[in-house]
Amino acid sequence: MRQVLIVISTFTIICIIVMSYMMGKQNGINYGVNHAEEILAERKKDRATTNDTIIPKYVKALIVKNKIHPIILKGYGKVNASSSINVSTEVQGVLSSSLNLKKGTSFRKGQVLFTIKNTDTKLAL
Repeated sequence: MRQVLIVISTFTIICIIVMSYMMGKQNGINYGVNHAEEILAERKKDRATTNDTIIPKYVKALIVKNKIHPIILKGYGKVNASSSINVSTEVQGVLSSSLNLKKGTSFRKGQVLFTIKNTDTKLAL
């Protein structure tokens, strides 16, 4: 019984919505047909008033002079490498170094980082 009442009330509500939509649509069409000349006259009047009143707009502009400006940067703090490399060898011998080869160790250009003692390998040959 309850399901039948729900179906009937749902159908009734849908019918009311569809009928009100159709009546509103038909009334709008009838109004447009009956008052077409008045609507066109109002649109023409609106277009005429907007075209007659043109408001000028101004933009503030400056003349640009291109110059070279030096960039001076001052910085303090610890410098970190953007990328690190791994040094590995594929030869036989004993690796010796006067430097402590750890992360953050500094060295000069052209400085020998390590040497390979290959005397044992030469004697074996």
